[in-house]
Amino acid sequence: MRNKQLLRSRSYIADVEIVVQTDTLDTTQVHLTVKTRDSWTISVDGALHSEGHTMVGISDANILGSGNSLKVMTNFSRKDFSYGGNMVEYEIPNLLGTFYTADFAAGRDFYNSTLELGMRKEFLRPTDYELGATYSDNKAKRYMIEEDSSELVKERNLDVWGGYSHYLRGIRSSIYLTGRYNYRRVSLRPPVAVDYNPALHDQDVLLFGAGLYRERFYTANMVYGFGSREYLATGYKAELLSGYSWGEFKDAMYLGLNYETGGFTRVG
Repeated sequence: MRNKQLLRSRSYIADVEIVVQTDTLDTTQVHLTVKTRDSWTISVDGALHSEGHTMVGISDANILGSGNSLKVMTNFSRKDFSYGGNMVEYEIPNLLGTFYTADFAAGRDFYNSTLELGMRKEFLRPTDYELGATYSDNKAKRYMIEEDSSELVKERNLDVWGGYSHYLRGIRSSIYLTGRYNYRRVSLRPPVAVDYNPALHDQDVLLFGAGLYRERFYTANMVYGFGSREYLATGYKAELLSGYSWGEFKDAMYLGLNYETGGFTRVG
């Protein structure tokens, strides 16, 4: 079940079937067959924005059968059909067969601009590790409540995190430790003060977490008896989170507790 869920976690795979057959000549061996079905991945979309700005785009979530996704967007003005720039997004969801995800986005949309780079790996097994880093340098208009207007904001952000989980067989749960560092600098912004536009303050944040979780997967159809198979998670998670932030105006400490649980009941 977990192997099926792991394969289905890739966006380009619609369904998976694993068949195990005993070797008739050697009963200590088996033949393992894995069958997958690709998703329908090509799509076209568009958007109408304020100031007459328009976006049209095309994407393929499994380009050339590689499993990688590519999206290209073109922007123009509805008023005079002037060119507003292109945006490109590219994602590799299974980098070199490692289940690392790498992504890249760059381009401009009139006065907005984007540069984003990232690589990450999540917890996939009861004993596992996670690791990730993202960098972004974006410029975009944001609505300011106090001024009742939109202002251009340019922000650089670096996010780095990692963690380790270990399965405890006696309680059928995993214990984990995580750490995260975030760096944010805003180079273009409206006026700021201690209690004015706090979302635009330069800031560094360091967080640590520890917790316990259990996860099992069940096979179900989202429409009862019909549709594609889904692998739904059940279990619980208890977490303690603590950290410290420092910035250009004030420092702060964080402490939090979180508990989540979920399950399913048979109906019909």
